[in-house]
Amino acid sequence: MAARFFVDGGVDNNWGTTGNWSTTSGGAGGSAVPTASDDVTLDSAGNVPCTLNTTNRVCKSITITAGYTATLNIATFNLTVSGLINMGANVTLAGTGTLIGQTTATHTSNGKVVNIKVTFQGGATHTLADVWNISGTLSLGSSITTTTVNGNSINASGSFNAGVGTNVLGTTQLNLTGTGTWTSTGSGGLRLSVNINTSGTITMSGNIRYNTGTFTYTTGTVIATGSTLTFATAAPTININGAGLTLGTVNPQVSMSFGGTSGFSMQTFTCTTAGLTITWKSGLTYTITTSITVTGTIVAPSSVSFVASTGGSQAFINLLDGAAQDIAFCNATDIGRTAGQKIYARNGTLSNTTWIALVPSVLKRGYASTF
Repeated sequence: MAARFFVDGGVDNNWGTTGNWSTTSGGAGGSAVPTASDDVTLDSAGNVPCTLNTTNRVCKSITITAGYTATLNIATFNLTVSGLINMGANVTLAGTGTLIGQTTATHTSNGKVVNIKVTFQGGATHTLADVWNISGTLSLGSSITTTTVNGNSINASGSFNAGVGTNVLGTTQLNLTGTGTWTSTGSGGLRLSVNINTSGTITMSGNIRYNTGTFTYTTGTVIATGSTLTFATAAPTININGAGLTLGTVNPQVSMSFGGTSGFSMQTFTCTTAGLTITWKSGLTYTITTSITVTGTIVAPSSVSFVASTGGSQAFINLLDGAAQDIAFCNATDIGRTAGQKIYARNGTLSNTTWIALVPSVLKRGYASTF
């Protein structure tokens, strides 16, 4: 392992030129281009633009000091760092490539808004020493192993991708604060707490798996048409603290609860995992526009249970006219309905609810074809 300082080699400003690298700050150039074993520093003694050229580049760590006020341009390539990332407060970042934190390390932003793509890869624990503000695309996890992100929060004002067949967990809170697309390209789940609080637009795309943690919506436009929000693995809490949220398909695969100060709308609610308990916030209304499917089983673990958060105080489901419904082996307690169509349930126990129990005599009068 060796130190590499970027200097003015007098030839060009390329990362891949040996004449631009020294073993000392401000020293003579001519040292080897950094390898994955070398610690890179950009400082005031080499305050000239640095551009990744020709190919992807690597280093053991990168430290950009406050005195470096030039541009680090990663161009169309990736810069993979196998140790710590210490961002410069006054550096200008450019390029369409990706800054990749590859292995376990502590990363410091020094208040810099990072406007390039950032990936914290899987199989590692990334500790954030301060708040990271990322306006480029953020990706968490890029392998089939678990990614852990601990420490301070991330304010992501661009697009966000969680996981490639991996779970993303840790103590960091992810704040979606701008306009972008939220995608999940794997079968794993996001286990960080997430808060949507933006004046922009968040587009949810594809099947997004959210596990554990607390998902909070405060404000912002969410476009979720055709997307599926799957809750799996461990019980999450969903806090909705602002009006106007409409989700696509909500698909609980674990027991979970809805909280906060507002209800929300969804196109489809699908719960086909027996034995779950879904807790709805008392006094709030949840609107379903397209369909509801809740099917437990006749054998253990048996029925799905819908309950209100406060016993004796109803939560309300508004199933719009024209929406399809198939509710069987669902026990509903303190669950009412508001405007919209009547809600029917078969083979379940209903208590303090305005749902209608379907019995064989009702089915004979022609309801069976509807449900």
